Amino acid sequence: HICYPSGFAAGVFKKLFGIPYVITEHMSHISEYAERLYNRLLFKFAYSNADRVVTVSSYLQNELKELGFKFNNEIIGNVVDVRKYDVCKRKRDSREFNLLFIGLLDISEVKGLQYLLPALAAFIKGNPDIKVKLSIAGGGEKQESYEKQCRE
Repeated sequence: HICYPSGFAAGVFKKLFGIPYVITEHMSHISEYAERLYNRLLFKFAYSNADRVVTVSSYLQNELKELGFKFNNEIIGNVVDVRKYDVCKRKRDSREFNLLFIGLLDISEVKGLQYLLPALAAFIKGNPDIKVKLSIAGGGEKQESYEKQCRE
């Protein structure tokens, strides 16, 4: 899983028992955590001892390298079978759309919901004949604030 705490614990097990491990890094706000010296040291230990670090994007891989972490890397993106979600199969005159947002609703706001909500509100206001339903899956410190924003 991610480098801390799982990757750090796996690194300790590797040192003690010789068990290889892989870190699958997908934490998009890692630079914030890496600002603290103790986190940076734990991350460096986890990454440098991992047999492989898999990132979900080249952006994240580059961010880690820019932070100075060295590791044996590979990129495996979050893949979606787009054939299952072919919007071209939808009727061209359809006036109803269902949107799903999945993400942590925390203070870092890295998933962009703070941009989606006002943009969607403006779209709905400008297109009253189109029915849009937004479902939000997730929770966190900002949940109540987002719920209030949606009601307004």
